[in-house]
Amino acid sequence: GNTVVSLVRGLLEVDPWQRTKLEAALKHQWFRLANEQEQQVELPASAALHDRARNHMLEIDLLNLVGNVLQGESIEYYSKIWKKYDINGNGRLEQPEFKRMYDDFQLGRSEDGSTVSADEIFFLADVSRKGWITFSEFVGLMFNPDLLSDCDRTQYFKQAFQCIAGVDHKISMEEFCAVFNAEDQKEMVKNLFMAMDLNGNGLIEYQEFAAHLEKL
Repeated sequence: GNTVVSLVRGLLEVDPWQRTKLEAALKHQWFRLANEQEQQVELPASAALHDRARNHMLEIDLLNLVGNVLQGESIEYYSKIWKKYDINGNGRLEQPEFKRMYDDFQLGRSEDGSTVSADEIFFLADVSRKGWITFSEFVGLMFNPDLLSDCDRTQYFKQAFQCIAGVDHKISMEEFCAVFNAEDQKEMVKNLFMAMDLNGNGLIEYQEFAAHLEKL
């Protein structure tokens, strides 16, 4: 608007004595307005990113359940990758080791061209917050249902489901919440439960559970 026009005119003034000096330009009303607008946008944007990350952490917890029941050839794929990048062989993936894997697999690149840093993905995978990634957390991060046969995928999804479900072979809100320990995640857990409860009957059935894992 007129505010930025006046700033540009001052900076482009031919007469050096009349030209707006840098110090004065930085104090111009346009910069003050721009800073106010930026501050108004930053807070909700940061909150939205934080919420998105928290949702991903919950879903990695679910994938960890699947990772814990994988056996035989199904787990061998992940074991081979793990052994390659657990360079010091201490049974945990530390940040420099993870960074190497991040670069090799181009983990930060998404289909829409956006990128996520190695630190962000490492933080996401480190569900236990120990400062390193355990093997089950690694499988939760890397898990790809498409690598399993239909038979194996059904078997492992059912085993993971049974780890949570009650005697009625359905998952109640209480049983679902018990998977996630953090008190400050209650609202996120509730929202995830409702997203998985496709028929809205207050229970997650196996078909709903499997359908959600297929999308992760």
